[in-house]
Amino acid sequence: MASDPRKTKAGNWEVFVYMGRDSDGKQIRESATFDTKKEAQRWARDKELEKETGILMEFANMTFKQYVDKWFDEYVDEQLSPVTHDRYYNVFYHQVLKVLGRLKLKEIQPAHIQSYLTSIRKRGGSTKTQQYHYAIISSALTYADEMNYIYQNPMQNVRKPGGKTQRKVTKKKKKVKAINRDMLKKWLEFVQDYDQYLFDYCYIAINTGMCLEEMIGSRWKDLNFSKGIITVEQVAVYVTGRGTVFKETPKAADRFRNIPISDSLANFYRGIWKRQQEMKMHLGDEYKDHNLILCKDDGEHYAPRTVQNKIRKAREAGGFPDWITSHIFRHTFASLFLAENKNIKELQKLLGHSSYVITADTYSHFLKKDFERARNDISKAVGSVFSVQD
Repeated sequence: MASDPRKTKAGNWEVFVYMGRDSDGKQIRESATFDTKKEAQRWARDKELEKETGILMEFANMTFKQYVDKWFDEYVDEQLSPVTHDRYYNVFYHQVLKVLGRLKLKEIQPAHIQSYLTSIRKRGGSTKTQQYHYAIISSALTYADEMNYIYQNPMQNVRKPGGKTQRKVTKKKKKVKAINRDMLKKWLEFVQDYDQYLFDYCYIAINTGMCLEEMIGSRWKDLNFSKGIITVEQVAVYVTGRGTVFKETPKAADRFRNIPISDSLANFYRGIWKRQQEMKMHLGDEYKDHNLILCKDDGEHYAPRTVQNKIRKAREAGGFPDWITSHIFRHTFASLFLAENKNIKELQKLLGHSSYVITADTYSHFLKKDFERARNDISKAVGSVFSVQD
């Protein structure tokens, strides 16, 4: 809930947004000051939308051009071959952005993209050309969807040249996947020998449900061994032109959260601590102590995209499916939690989702799988005692 903007003595406009309550039950609010009342109202609306949907409005408000710059920097430059990079660059910077570049990311609608694709055909472009433009725009917006920069990918309702829409109009996202227990065991065994940092990352992620940015930002000061919790207070984000930046998480009930840690996880953390102390002794003044739990041997951090690349290289080296990404471990945590606990409301708190609906929409299908297994088990149990005769 936001307050009405009020004019300050300096002539500016100040507005407050109430973001829930902290772990002690105290009300949390964020405030900002703007030159105009309209700017204040717009900021308040964005904060409330961010709270309700989980969408990162800081990025949703970028122009499509700014977003594509960021996407190239974080994904295209790192993940694709030089040849593919050049093709993408030519299409986006010489054609797509000239038409769609000034639109805000959150404002892009299926009609905008459909109109752009139609214009290619009217200029004499082949169906194959239209399909290629369709594919790479879809790739860009799918990444935005995965990063929670947009609420719904507009490409879901764009008619593919020479075909139909990807799927019917719906606000339901594609069901997320999780690593099953057998594959998870194989993955952890593989990365333990492949990359110590990656093993530490994956083990902690599947035990806490923290996302990539939270994992990289976690510090030893956030750990409380006596209480058995880790507090999510800092995240690492990549900012174009500045590199990786560490920032405090918003002090809202759905973000500034405590995650319980088991005795085995606490011992795992102690193992990392011991190795770090050994490296400090070995490197001396060359060790850069930033109090980070996950870091390089010299104490420095890895950039988010570097960790993503580590995961990609590991899955390729080990022959694992390409849907194993940095976020899959968060989904796997949710799957394992629901298999034991069945409490979506509690899962919402652990993951830091702003809304129960978001958590339920994303993970309720894991509960349905458990229900099906339970139904089959009950049927077998009853059948062993009493069988129905035809």
